[in-house]
Amino acid sequence: MKHRLYLVLPVLLAACVLARPIPGQGAAEPRAMPFNDTSIFNYFKNVEEKEGSLDRVMSQEEFVSRRCALYATVMGEAGYDFEATVKAAAVPSVRIGDISRNPRFKFLAGVFQIHPKEFLARKIISEETYQAVMAVFEGK
Repeated sequence: MKHRLYLVLPVLLAACVLARPIPGQGAAEPRAMPFNDTSIFNYFKNVEEKEGSLDRVMSQEEFVSRRCALYATVMGEAGYDFEATVKAAAVPSVRIGDISRNPRFKFLAGVFQIHPKEFLARKIISEETYQAVMAVFEGK
């Protein structure tokens, strides 16, 4: 038994060393969805398709919670991070020019038909991201 331990120990040690993250190679940064008309259209189309499950009768609170979660879930299923995407969309330059043609503003306006404070309250976005979104909508 003692001899087996001497054989297994180096293998376990090597496995632990190889399993450690390499410096600079940590977890991938959360990815934001690209902002173009096609990606925005496809995102909201996917949200609308998944929305069918919200047809049953429910309280306003449950509806808002499910709706907020739906936006984040659909984004995650597409391989993007909701928080990172909202943060990337909420840049001060969004309100410059014709906002109706700006994909970033289209995204924000589509998602935040439910007030951003509801997403914040459910911890779907951070305080920092909430402030950035509010600054865009308030024209700051």
